[in-house]
Amino acid sequence: MGIAFCRLLAPHLPAKIIPVSKKVLVTLWLLGNIESFRGVADRFDLGKLSLHRVLFQVCNALKAIRGLPGSVHDARVFRNSPLYTLLENGNLPEDYHLLGDSAYTLQPYMLVPYRDNGHLLPWQVNFNHIHSTSRVVIERAFGLLKSKFRRLQKLEMIDVEISGACVMHNIILMKENLNLDLEIQQDLEVIGHDVGVDNVAAREARSAVVQKRDEIATGLAMHM
Repeated sequence: MGIAFCRLLAPHLPAKIIPVSKKVLVTLWLLGNIESFRGVADRFDLGKLSLHRVLFQVCNALKAIRGLPGSVHDARVFRNSPLYTLLENGNLPEDYHLLGDSAYTLQPYMLVPYRDNGHLLPWQVNFNHIHSTSRVVIERAFGLLKSKFRRLQKLEMIDVEISGACVMHNIILMKENLNLDLEIQQDLEVIGHDVGVDNVAAREARSAVVQKRDEIATGLAMHM
């Protein structure tokens, strides 16, 4: 994988002084550990300025789509994404939907769990369980990403470095069989959604999506 990876990046990386292979190795080490920049620079016999330059060169070569910092709330990241705009404009068929945790709001294109107020019916509890076990796949993906590139856990990074780690992570996944059995727990619950003025159309849309979730939940209950 190492040679192929270097060949993949070589056309986008200048190598007049520092070889491409060393630039890739330095970047992998830096993102995969929480060692200080000074420590990494000394380890690879580079100056701090050269280390920064190498890191930016490799991450920019990966050409990942840059995102928002990890401390930003999931719902805000979603609402600032092109995907949100596409979904809001009705680009997803009615019989399709995304799964979101309780940080999101129930929408025609986004099914979230029933809020557990202690009075859920058995079919609603069953829906929440199936919903959770289905959604955990993406949560495990992020857990695996952070376990491989441990510097992401500190997030002293800027978006181009995070993007670089994500792209390298995806390349590694295509080349390796990795254990995805990571346990991730989410306990964030956010109430509210700035939907604007409440009117008849909004209430009807809300009623329709509630009915959609109920129909799916009762259908799943038939297989309990």
